[in-house]
Amino acid sequence: MAALSVATARILPNSPAFNITDIPTGDNKSMLIEHPTGAMGVKISLGKYGMVKNAAIIRTARKLFDGEIFARA
Repeated sequence: MAALSVATARILPNSPAFNITDIPTGDNKSMLIEHPTGAMGVKISLGKYGMVKNAAIIRTARKLFDGEIFARA
């Protein structure tokens, strides 16, 4: 959830992050927020007066491992 906060801070004009980042154009913004283990995709939609209408984290599922269980009868 921290990625949503960082992404929102990037687009709000009075935030510290606003002046030090490249802001995507348009009312529907997609951006990557980097963190120590990689990056997380975030989408933000703006409503009237530049207010955040909704925000979402983009996630995908991936297989972490394969395993087999052996049992003796």
